[in-house]
Amino acid sequence: MNYIDLYKIQLGQDKQEIEKYYETDIYNEYCGLNCFLNNFERTNLSIRNAIEDVISNLVEEESHIEDCVKLIKNTINEFEKSGHPLFSTYDFDGVLFLIGDMTVDSQGIMIEDKSYMVVDLAAYLSAKDKYNPISFVVHEVVHPIHYKYNPDMYFRHYKNYKEVVLKRMLIEGMATYLTKHFTDESDADIFWLGYLDEIGIKNWINYATDKKESLSKKIKKLIENDELESEYGYLLFSITDPEKLWKGRLAYYYGYDIIKSIHKVKSIDEILSMQLEDFFPHILNYFNIEL
Repeated sequence: MNYIDLYKIQLGQDKQEIEKYYETDIYNEYCGLNCFLNNFERTNLSIRNAIEDVISNLVEEESHIEDCVKLIKNTINEFEKSGHPLFSTYDFDGVLFLIGDMTVDSQGIMIEDKSYMVVDLAAYLSAKDKYNPISFVVHEVVHPIHYKYNPDMYFRHYKNYKEVVLKRMLIEGMATYLTKHFTDESDADIFWLGYLDEIGIKNWINYATDKKESLSKKIKKLIENDELESEYGYLLFSITDPEKLWKGRLAYYYGYDIIKSIHKVKSIDEILSMQLEDFFPHILNYFNIEL
């Protein structure tokens, strides 16, 4: 595996190298991902300022950062060594280890025609004791695999807010479903990567099921008018209640359920190849929407 340790530049003392990093395509693309996942409320400069604040608080944590890198690398290396079907069948171009602003723990980015898993080590460190490294790696590796296999599904390619929301639901649903398909981990480790226990997962699924009808109306409005109130965007993709984590990230379950249904009639390769418009009949059927 091609590992690129950008965090060493960020945590180093060479100011010239640090400035060069913040001018790279990698940093710009990380910022694009950050904005996409944070409702476009950030700029490259504001993200950099937040990252520098994070770095200032990592002075005593460098050995723990190295432990995170070692854990993730070892997990990937074991997958490759064992000939795991996800790693032996599909391709991507490497893993970028960097320090981010802690709002995106991991995802995938593309630089020209190359796709990479990107890991914010500060975000990973903050949840390391909860994350299942196997589920985490498989889920996050699916993103660069998906983008390389089908660049049209890359988050940068959207025409309107409707496509942003629906594409994100499907992207995360794909990663969640393939984590279940390619591992034997528990539902707690698959759906929330170990962040919730089994009871929390049961509450989450029940809550998503209960909210599905009311959210279907919002999804219909989104499709017809390209509008979605921010509170429902947060409900779909964010943690809305720190005391009851399961009352959020509902789109991950809906996306998972949609991909699961499609897999009954299509192969994984066929699903990975689907364009956003190919998913629309399945989305309408799932949410019982008539246009």
